Amino acid sequence: MGEQAQVAGQRTVGELLKRARVLRRQREREQAAAAEARRLRELEAFAPQAEEAWARAQELVDEGTAAGYGEGVAILVKLHDLAIYQGTEAAFAEKIKGLRQKYEARYAALHRRLDEAGLP
Repeated sequence: MGEQAQVAGQRTVGELLKRARVLRRQREREQAAAAEARRLRELEAFAPQAEEAWARAQELVDEGTAAGYGEGVAILVKLHDLAIYQGTEAAFAEKIKGLRQKYEARYAALHRRLDEAGLP
């Protein structure tokens, strides 16, 4: 039957389903590549603001509020992504270590948030 379908220019249901899976995987790969390219463009645009972002994260943490911690850690996550992209993760880890030491006694909630965000 498959040969007859091929001869007549028709495809079997199985062939159509297989083709649909191939096209779906291709579309997913293209979407992932586009998302990664967009993420890298965003990191490159963010890079010149890194020092200001560190200062802002510090200000937010200094507020000592849950909202401040949340916003500060969100900035630190973005800075971590940038450090990975730039190959400066060791320097980033040192800054985070300093931040943890500075707030060692007072801010257990901050440490928890840093840990939950997967920061060094």
